[in-house]
Amino acid sequence: MSRSIPPLALLTSLLAVSALASPSWSDVESTTDWSEHAVKEHDDIGEVTILHAVVGGIDCFQARASSPAGSPTLLEVVRDVEGIARWSDSGISEGRILARDGEGLDYFQFFDVPDWTMTKDRFWFLRGKVKRDGPVTAWWWERLAEGGPHRAVFDQVVAEHPKAIEPTANVGAWHFTAGEGTTAVRYYVCSDSGGAIPRKLQFMATTKTLPDTVADVLNEASKREAK
Repeated sequence: MSRSIPPLALLTSLLAVSALASPSWSDVESTTDWSEHAVKEHDDIGEVTILHAVVGGIDCFQARASSPAGSPTLLEVVRDVEGIARWSDSGISEGRILARDGEGLDYFQFFDVPDWTMTKDRFWFLRGKVKRDGPVTAWWWERLAEGGPHRAVFDQVVAEHPKAIEPTANVGAWHFTAGEGTTAVRYYVCSDSGGAIPRKLQFMATTKTLPDTVADVLNEASKREAK
């Protein structure tokens, strides 16, 4: 796989940091202000609908698609923190699970920013949790500021990569709703543009890259179920 622009979850991490606080996942989950932004046809996974909302002053995007893979496999893929570099060309060079709590994970990931962006590498510490509600299985995450309870690891990362940046806004989720022979997929991501990239340009990049982010997960889930 080869792309000229990194997937949205990573593209948004390139954006400058501002003083705006990141919304919580409950804020994003409860918003009713989603509006359709674009509908794209992806070569691998078909139609992807992109929606947009502003939550707590932060631009949030949602992608909707469908997959023949089941929710358990899709959940397994999005929780594969340490293996993502093997099945995705997202640019994440390191993923590390720091703690487990049932199905929940505290984890760290490091993103090597492509040279052409002329920006600094990024890293993030996140806490991800599983939520089940009837036919819906969700994996959602929120930022652990400065590593949260893993401050020693945070300090080590900063020492090893003094020029890398931890974005201040990083919240999102995957929703998988089981149906008859198909799974409805929703992917949410919120980021703070901070003025580094014009909003119009960010929206254009979103339209191009968000379907690829979803396709990475759906393609890997289908491969695992085919084995």
